[in-house]
Amino acid sequence: MKAVHVLCFTVTINLIGVVRAQKSSQLPPEMQEYFQTVKRVLPAATAKALDEIVDSSMTRMEKAQKSYDVMNRLPDTILDKVPLPPPMRRLPKRIQDQIRSLMHNHGLTFQQHVQQLQHIISSMTAAEKAALPKGLISK
Repeated sequence: MKAVHVLCFTVTINLIGVVRAQKSSQLPPEMQEYFQTVKRVLPAATAKALDEIVDSSMTRMEKAQKSYDVMNRLPDTILDKVPLPPPMRRLPKRIQDQIRSLMHNHGLTFQQHVQQLQHIISSMTAAEKAALPKGLISK
């Protein structure tokens, strides 16, 4: 279960370095279900690698970077199966498409991904930003 906690943020939130390795009991039911769904589409080796990252003593940013590195090695055929987290699915399709496109851009560094996601977020309306998880938008 721990691997998918990092995965969720790797796919979306960790692109700006907000990785949180929470216990599943602390998560809303929709996120618990999301993590189970994601875990079913990941190769076992990927899930194991992400578990090891979560269990490590690295800082959040180091975990975000390492998680990004693991996910960035996955082929697009796997990434296509990874759903966006529920809060991201509430965003307009145009924004979801931008996030998906960013996920598939294997040529960017972690920092470039962070910058691109921040650009996407900055282009959103206040109402759209309100749908995002707390802590995603740095003030």
